[in-house]
Amino acid sequence: MVQTNHLQVRNDPIIQHHTVLLGFRLPASHVVHTVGPIYNSNSNPAASLSSAYSLRVAKDKNIQYITFPAISCGVFGYPYDEAATVAISVVREFQNEFKEIHFVLFLQDIYQVWVNMANDLMKN
Repeated sequence: MVQTNHLQVRNDPIIQHHTVLLGFRLPASHVVHTVGPIYNSNSNPAASLSSAYSLRVAKDKNIQYITFPAISCGVFGYPYDEAATVAISVVREFQNEFKEIHFVLFLQDIYQVWVNMANDLMKN
């Protein structure tokens, strides 16, 4: 368990929780809340991160437009290149199931890693 001043996170590599809420006044029909893995305390961080990109949940709710951040790349310490590989691979699996899937990446270094990884993975 990781504890900060205001938050306790239990990092269970088997259980993954997703909560789907209506978007109400947001410019989105739904918001899917998910928790990514803490990189250094998870026995299989790639599988947990893959599950956090909740595309199956979105598909079940008939959500057609999706936007993701770089899940677990902040305080949870997931290396950008590994996270990009997982995220882009998951999106590729579901590429024909949605109208649009976007990544919103606020830091230039994360953005550049994602772009480079996407270019590499799309070649294969």
